Amino acid sequence: MQITNQAGDQHEVPTEGGKGNQYLLPFILVTCLFFLWGMAHNLDSVLIPHLKKACELNNRQSTLIDTSVFFAYFIMAIPAGMLIKRFGYKNSIITGLLVFASRSIFVCSSD
Repeated sequence: MQITNQAGDQHEVPTEGGKGNQYLLPFILVTCLFFLWGMAHNLDSVLIPHLKKACELNNRQSTLIDTSVFFAYFIMAIPAGMLIKRFGYKNSIITGLLVFASRSIFVCSSD
């Protein structure tokens, strides 16, 4: 089915039984990963008071921990976009998961 917008451009719109469902699985996977990464990110606020005690940090130093997490989002946005553009979203998600898992294993083994 084709739809024409006000500028006169025609666009193909997937029908009910057509290609509309091909993005359902990737959408579900990305949504689940979003919540998993969000859950891991929310552990920062729980861990910072314990790090403050264990490493004898003052308030400024403990605030820098949380700030560095958000600064990493700012710094890594463009390289992540370039990774997605070059290798596609599937390979980028797998790479992100592998990096996340390797860092988690490193942190867990440091105890």
